[in-house]
Amino acid sequence: MVPISTLSVLIPTLITVLLPHLPVNQILMAGIVIAIVRWKHHPIVSLLFVFIFAIKVFISLPLEIAGSLYPLLLTILKIPAKDYAWASILIVLLSTLFSTLSWSLVVISIFGWRFSKQKEV
Repeated sequence: MVPISTLSVLIPTLITVLLPHLPVNQILMAGIVIAIVRWKHHPIVSLLFVFIFAIKVFISLPLEIAGSLYPLLLTILKIPAKDYAWASILIVLLSTLFSTLSWSLVVISIFGWRFSKQKEV
């Protein structure tokens, strides 16, 4: 059982970490609805957006939460930070990798389907 004093620190920290992501997640959810509705017109773009949504919500967000809560957990569990420095580095690297991947997919989904020859004006 987690002590009440720990919860009094953990809950505001979770809210502080999650709250800034709420508007972006709402936009992503609206985008996923649009992608599903427009699937027949642009299936590749819609599929890429579904991957972006999955990466951002199910991988990047938990990694960012873990990275934000990691120092707090070290303090609560009274574990020396030097013993877990590599885990912190790994969390940051994975978060950066998945964020880069998702933004790359955004660029591909926006411009990738436009490679067909268009009339020049």
